[in-house]
Amino acid sequence: MSGSSTIWQRDANWVGSHIDDSLVMLHLETGKYVALNRTAAALWDILEEPCGQPEIEAKLMARFAVSAEACHAEIAAVLEQMRGLSLVSA
Repeated sequence: MSGSSTIWQRDANWVGSHIDDSLVMLHLETGKYVALNRTAAALWDILEEPCGQPEIEAKLMARFAVSAEACHAEIAAVLEQMRGLSLVSA
């Protein structure tokens, strides 16, 4: 898990387009693609500027009806999944 002082940022090699409730992403160098659900797409949008998990959580809690505890756990898991897909880095 990452600490609260960790700054997250997008990998610049990904581009995407919103389609319905998803964000379809394509890696420019590898051709690999992924589809992000509404919550992950919102997280991606927040990371237009690098920021820490507490800032991400605050912005998502303002946008979605979710408790602080649930948001913290879910965002930590999604960030790790996104890191595993090379979408973001810490």
